Amino acid sequence: MAQSITVRHGDTLERILKEKRGLKPHEIYPWRQKIATMNPHISDLDRIFPDESILIPDTLHENILRHWIWQNAFSK
Repeated sequence: MAQSITVRHGDTLERILKEKRGLKPHEIYPWRQKIATMNPHISDLDRIFPDESILIPDTLHENILRHWIWQNAFSK
C-alpha cells in the first residue's frame, strides 16, 4: 500500500526515495514517473515544499485507486 509522506524542510524527492525505499540514484527515474502520476497536484517534482503531502508507492507496479490519489492531494 502506498504511503503518504509529508515533506520536511530540505527534502528532495530523491532524498525521500533513498530514505523510504532504499533506492540508488540510477533507480529513481522510473519511480519519478510513477510518483508524478500518483501526485497530480504537484506540477514539478523538483519543487516540493515543506508540509506538502506526497503519495509514494511501496512498489513500482502498485496500482492505486483514483479517489485515494485525490484524497491525498486535498488532505490539507
